[in-house]
Amino acid sequence: MLTSWKVLVISDTHGRITRAAMLIKALAGAIDAVYFLGDHIEDGEELSRMFPRLAFLSVAGNCDYGRKELSREVFVLGHRMYLCHGHRYGVKEGYEGLEAFARRHKYDIVLCGHTHKPYVDAQEDLLILNPGSISMPVAVYGADYAVLKLEEGKRPEYRFGDASEPVQNILHFLYEK
Repeated sequence: MLTSWKVLVISDTHGRITRAAMLIKALAGAIDAVYFLGDHIEDGEELSRMFPRLAFLSVAGNCDYGRKELSREVFVLGHRMYLCHGHRYGVKEGYEGLEAFARRHKYDIVLCGHTHKPYVDAQEDLLILNPGSISMPVAVYGADYAVLKLEEGKRPEYRFGDASEPVQNILHFLYEK
């Protein structure tokens, strides 16, 4: 029986997957899935082929012309999640539109990208999380990706990470009770 779900959340690779691949390889035994939030959805598909034992979900971004996978609904351990790139909700100007959408549709977790800047709004009943960009981070903000831990009946836990920190820090977070 599934009791926890650990996810690496990445976005905005823009054709540069080396850092993402190294991180996934380092975390492969500790995570259950990778959620790729767009801009070069082909990168998410390539990473999925490289790591076939992990569950991968990818959505298209504003640079993924003609792709139809603009969003996904995910249900895991009692959590109702919405994955999108964020551009259709104007997240570069703010997260109000995305939050209103999430509340209207009763999501408790929303994951998006697009801004290349990490962002979190952890309210009692809604977590909105943007991991930043794994390959083109805005250095001032100090994060390139996020990890998410889910358990049934518990609030989601998250942690941002960046490529300059030891992966052991992330592993510690994933394994702590």
